[in-house]
Amino acid sequence: MNHSFLTNLTKAKYVSALVNACGGMKKIAGGGKKFFCALFLFAALLSGNAEEQQSEVYYFSPNGDGKKDLLSIPFAIKDSRFIKEWQFIVTDAAGVVVYSKGEETKKIDEKVSNYKEIFFSIFKPKQSVRVPPSIRWDGMTNEGKLAPDGNYYFYFLARDDNDNYSETMRYRVVLDTKPPEITIQQPAEQDKFFGTGTKKTLAIRQSGSREDQWIGVISDSAGKAVRHFEWADSAPANLVWDGKDDKGMIVPAGDYSYAISAVDRAENQSPPAGVTGIRFETIVPQAEAGRSAPELAPHGRTKSEVFHLVTNLSPNAEGGNKESGSWSFSIVPDRETGAPAVKEWKGSGAAPRATIEWDGKTTTNSIAEGAFKGILEIKLASGAAVQAETPPFISTGLAPKLDVKTAPPLFSPDGDKIGDELDINLAAQSQLPFESWSFVIYDHEVPFWTRSGGADVPQKLIWNGRGDDSVLVESATNYPYIFTVTDSQGQRSEAAGSIQVDVLIIRDGDKLRMRVPAIIFRANNADFVDKTVDKKRGLDQTTIDNNERVLSRVAEILQKFPDYKVRIEGHANSETGTAKEEQELIPLSRRRAQFVQEWLVRHGTNAARLSADGLGGKDPVMKNRGDRANWWKNRRVEFVLER
Repeated sequence: MNHSFLTNLTKAKYVSALVNACGGMKKIAGGGKKFFCALFLFAALLSGNAEEQQSEVYYFSPNGDGKKDLLSIPFAIKDSRFIKEWQFIVTDAAGVVVYSKGEETKKIDEKVSNYKEIFFSIFKPKQSVRVPPSIRWDGMTNEGKLAPDGNYYFYFLARDDNDNYSETMRYRVVLDTKPPEITIQQPAEQDKFFGTGTKKTLAIRQSGSREDQWIGVISDSAGKAVRHFEWADSAPANLVWDGKDDKGMIVPAGDYSYAISAVDRAENQSPPAGVTGIRFETIVPQAEAGRSAPELAPHGRTKSEVFHLVTNLSPNAEGGNKESGSWSFSIVPDRETGAPAVKEWKGSGAAPRATIEWDGKTTTNSIAEGAFKGILEIKLASGAAVQAETPPFISTGLAPKLDVKTAPPLFSPDGDKIGDELDINLAAQSQLPFESWSFVIYDHEVPFWTRSGGADVPQKLIWNGRGDDSVLVESATNYPYIFTVTDSQGQRSEAAGSIQVDVLIIRDGDKLRMRVPAIIFRANNADFVDKTVDKKRGLDQTTIDNNERVLSRVAEILQKFPDYKVRIEGHANSETGTAKEEQELIPLSRRRAQFVQEWLVRHGTNAARLSADGLGGKDPVMKNRGDRANWWKNRRVEFVLER
């Protein structure tokens, strides 16, 4: 706006001024016409007309920001010797004056009373007003208020002392205190990341006011501009960045920011606007996942599983990740598509932990049971993703599940080819392989028959009723067993039960013999009195029930041999082997044999077939007195069948 508004008088104005000046003076005085005309002509020459100017639009912004706060207009009149008045006038678009400024000299008093005053007024020195070198408008109205934003027009006028008048053309000025408007729809955090993967470009939605020029700049983390965008004579359009610089080259992976700005003609600066936290990725993620063991048993040897996670992504010095994104590691059932995870770890940043240790427990703190695998998933914020799986592994907190079934129900290995062998069916189930197994039959807590092996558990064992030393089982006796299996993690299970041996009929020459050590009497007595009668020596009800079960079985067998006489023999265990003890044991064993005889008769056995005798300890089965564990076998009842 370095323009001068210079007023000068054209030829036409000169003539007009001259005529007006002379005519005016005639009204004041009759003489000296030529002199007065020349004087006022000179004054008119000073006034002149406005010099033709270019119709340019001027902008200013009186908002106190230090930029174009004032409209400054250089102003001059070529010869201001007798300039009586000048004014600077601002109007709004409707022509209403909103601001004016100027200066005017005092008028000459036209009411003169004599020639002396007329003469004095003629020859009194003329004074011009002071014309400033420039005019400044701060946007304030004559009322002292800031004019509203909009279009205004300003012009100058000047008047000489002969009332010759001239003014400049109108110039438009725009008062604009409002900065350019810009609105950016901030992308979601996950949308700020792009590059490799599904998101190849960054999209930024923006809108704003129409300006001569908007400039958008993409800068790297060091603040260096790498890409420029420009919108001329328009509002800013939506932006799409493909990760290339101004030369069309792919920028390095890293953090970037976007800023957009505009300055209008009034030098109003748009407010700061842009997007930060932009991440451009170029890496293609790779990953591997491994495990430390094929088995996991919190109650066994391997109490936890360690997973090793390897990627081409690495943490930065601050402990975060160079590549932005997320990762997860899940324990899921093997071969079950879509099955929910039993345990999961998650993290921000694309690089996962190097190792993860798992104790075999689910999110509900229970032990996971079954076959599983670990799945590592990495998702870069740019949309690139990778997945890796561990080899399958077993997790269990359960020891092997065991079951034993035997047949026939009554085992009688007496050589008659009926029930001489016992089928022992074994079942073992486990998530883990087996390490060892054993099956032991006990004879009064002493191992009697044992079978064992390694990882392969047999489905069936066959037992002939003889112990590892070939000794045959006793009639009507229960033989407890324990089936034991240990899995590969050292977890052990036992299944216990008993094998019920039937009353055995052993051929002894031309006789048949049934040896039954399972009948228990009250100590030093020949009866089945319970504890309600004899608290100290009485039998418990379980023993009594077993005695009667055995005798019932004997009675049942005797019915199969109706042509045989039956001699019931009572045998005792002689602890000392002395004659005195024998004298005491014989009558006791006889009474016990007689008690059995009476029981059988009461339960339907023909009394004529039965006889009873007591042999004391004269015929022991276990002759080794040092084998106290087997003394019980000497204390027995035998049934001898003869034709």
